Amino acid sequence: SGADSDVESEASESNERNARRKALQSGFYHSKRDVPGRGRQGWILAIHQGDHTFKIVRPNSGVTQSGNSGLAGYDLNDKYTKCTKEETSQKAWTRDYDESLTWDVNRGERNFRVDLICGSLVPLWNQIEQVVSRSAHSSGSSLTGRDAGMKVVRIRVDGQTLVGLRLPPGVMAQVKRQLAEFAMIQKGQIMKISPPYLVPAVHATMMAGVGTYSVKVQVGGGHVTAIIRVDKVSGVMTMDVEHPAGPEKGYIKGIPLPLMSMATISVQIPGSVDDSRPTSSLEDVFPVNPKDMARGMAKPKNIMSFFATAPPKSSQESHDSPLSLASQPKPKPSAIGSLGGGGASS
Repeated sequence: SGADSDVESEASESNERNARRKALQSGFYHSKRDVPGRGRQGWILAIHQGDHTFKIVRPNSGVTQSGNSGLAGYDLNDKYTKCTKEETSQKAWTRDYDESLTWDVNRGERNFRVDLICGSLVPLWNQIEQVVSRSAHSSGSSLTGRDAGMKVVRIRVDGQTLVGLRLPPGVMAQVKRQLAEFAMIQKGQIMKISPPYLVPAVHATMMAGVGTYSVKVQVGGGHVTAIIRVDKVSGVMTMDVEHPAGPEKGYIKGIPLPLMSMATISVQIPGSVDDSRPTSSLEDVFPVNPKDMARGMAKPKNIMSFFATAPPKSSQESHDSPLSLASQPKPKPSAIGSLGGGGASS
């Protein structure tokens, strides 16, 4: 009947799949399709792990870090073909290994740069995230959403283990500038101004009138007085902002003011920095906290370490416990005599 034939067909397909899985063995495989960016097949070494999964090793990136699961046998069968000629696989593997030293990131480079920031990162997290997000969303950026993710990693370099925040490529210089500026804000050396949004009509009115007017601008968490000026010859607009320490300190003058822009303006407060010294650097601004470094380098705790460090029971609790009484060693005869008070001692 039709039902019996369907059952036989499904059983046959299942047997074929099982046969293909059993036929899969450790060895060199090449992809059934060309790898994007290379225009040729990719090679892997598949090592059977005893279940139905394989550990994957590539000539350009080494062992694939995919947890403990590995690549499933059916994925290996669908995407790769086993090479039966040792000479062919050796030649292709050696070629990809040698050439990958000069490949770019799109082809699967073997030698690449990793930018890592270590130390006390919690106070700086928002500052770093702003730079990475701004860089990822800027026009012409090559960063992907995955690259822009904030990842804390542990790496080992020349025998030294480092724990820190891995940055996407190309943003380290921007992060350094942002952190240096943030440090100067914390020290009162820089103030960030949120300027008023000026439309062309306001500019035209100022050009035709007295050329100045007073507004309130946001500086940090408060508002101060600012005087907007326009040069009637060049049409350039500038802003004089009240000193953050108070009106008695006067105004910070000549701050360039763009038209139709709400971008925050960072201004160095006059007299707050000694010009004979460098402004700051990443290492000087936020040194590594020894306690945080020790905590990051410490061996992670597990449930067994919890029991190993459990506080001992008090003497009263141990005497009252039937388990502790049963496990106590029997006293020696000499000790029994001495506990009796009036007994003879040996």
